[in-house]
Order: sequence, then structure tokens, then C-alpha cells
Amino acid sequence: MTTNRFEKALQAGHGCNKNGHFKYFLDNVYQGVMPSHFIQMFLNGSGKELNNHATAIHSSSMLAYNHFHWISQSHPLFYNGVKYTEVYFELKLWTLTSSKQAPANMDVVLVGNNELGKVCVLFIESKFTEFLNKRKFDLRRTYLNPDKCFKSKHTEELCKRLSENYDQILHDCSNEYGEGVKQGITHLYGIMSLYDNEAFNFFKNQFPYDSLIYNLKGISDAETSFINLLFEPKSDYRDDHKSYESYKALYENIIDRIAPDKYQIVSYSDLWEGKMDKEKTDNHGLKTQINEFDTCLKDFLWQRYMRFAEGATE
Repeated sequence: MTTNRFEKALQAGHGCNKNGHFKYFLDNVYQGVMPSHFIQMFLNGSGKELNNHATAIHSSSMLAYNHFHWISQSHPLFYNGVKYTEVYFELKLWTLTSSKQAPANMDVVLVGNNELGKVCVLFIESKFTEFLNKRKFDLRRTYLNPDKCFKSKHTEELCKRLSENYDQILHDCSNEYGEGVKQGITHLYGIMSLYDNEAFNFFKNQFPYDSLIYNLKGISDAETSFINLLFEPKSDYRDDHKSYESYKALYENIIDRIAPDKYQIVSYSDLWEGKMDKEKTDNHGLKTQINEFDTCLKDFLWQRYMRFAEGATE
């Protein structure tokens, strides 16, 4: 049973049990329906999301699903100058040459085109309330072995920087939510490994034949970006908001040391409001784009999630 104010507020009035779980995962998705192709994506993932975590109102995978499932050719998402028309969940990334049977799973992958027509791929790691726990940093030392990495300048540099900082990372994560940092590192390995043809084909084979990905000979033909999408609780939940800020600072400090310019931290509030960065505000935030075709979905997201988020407005 949760003891923090933020999770208690999330649970209130929704009919979940004392641990914040619904009886069935469909109780946790918009209108209680998930199309079969999305169900199959989650079933194909390694985390068994639908059978375990997806029933929790604080599930980060269902938070992401509810916010992004609507994206399509007829309802694209415009974000940072890209028109995203495809959305995928729980796609697998081959991280090390020896880890094909234990890939990293990416919460969300968006595919679209920029203004020049270039294919763009956005990798999204979603976090909701995970940072309220102190799960340890448990990264296998295999990631420090360059012989286990795919052969490209991207993975080699990542492995080198991780090796140089590994002991300090262990120290920094000793009393923090280290598991999130570990996941961010494995996701980076998976993304950087895509520059290897075998790892790219492993990734590519998870897409339908009509995907824009099938126009690519390799990931270098696309523009890629990776964001750690965090839910920022209202500062009214003082201790929980402090945990959010602590994790954000930890993640940024560590990942910036091993992969500068390879990631971005974004809050759900910024995405909701259309704030791309501190210097730029786009009037077409998520709430505005969704409201143009489904006001009920926009209201669902507000009532279920965003009214508890710092800086979000209805």
C-alpha cells in the first residue's frame, strides 16, 4: 500500500485496490479498449506489461499509451518540427552482441518526417512514479567490455565513457533511484547499436511493411532522438516533488557524462503545454492537438493524470 501523497491522490475515486491496481488492465486505458495490434506489441515486449504493471494506475507504460496511442496518418503529432504519423510500444533494442535474448524495451517509438522529408525516429522512455522508490543501479559489467559492444564509433565512445565513470555512477546512485539510470544507459546502448546492420535489422523487423522505417537502409538515413519523459508531480506534494527533482538531477548528471547531446529530459507538463525548451514555446502542445479531434480523450488525460502535474493547465 502506498504511503506518499502523490500516489494516493492518483488513486482516489478510481476504484483501484489499496495498492493502486485495477482488476484488469483495460480499466486503465482510455474508453476501456486497446486495439489488437497494440495488445500484441505489449505481449511481444519482454516486460510482461499487460499481465503485471499495466493494471496499476501509476503504470508509466499506460501513462505513455494513453498519451500517444492516437497518433496516425489521420491524426499526426507535431513535435519539434516533425510530423509523427506512427506510434509503437515496447519495441526491443539489441544492446550488446551477447544480449539478443535480453534486449532493452523502449516504452514508445514515434516515426515521422521532418519538413525536409527526412525520416525521424523518436525514442521515449516514460517515467511516472518510479523515482519515488530507491531501486538500485544494477548494470552488468559486461557493458564495460568493448568486445561485447557492436562495432561502431557510437558504441565504442559510449562504452569508453561508461567505463571511465562507472565507479562514480555506482556511488552517485547508491541511495537514489538507480534503476532508472541503468535503464537509460541500456536504452542508449540499444540506440547506438542501431548503427550496426545486424542490430538495425533486428529493430527494423518489428515494424510493419508499410512503415517509413522500411525506406531506410540503415539508421544513419534517419534523424534519431531520445527523450526521458518524466511526470513532474505538483510541488504541493512536497516530498514527492523533491524525489522527482532529485532523480532528474541524478539522471542528467550521469547521462551527460557518458552521452552528451544524445538525450533530452522532457516533462509530461512541457509536452502537454507545448514547451519544447526554455527558450521556445509551441502553441500546439499535446492538449491542443488532441482537443482538435477528441475532447473526451483530452478530458480523460486531464482528470486521470495532468491535473496532478506541475505547470499543467486544463
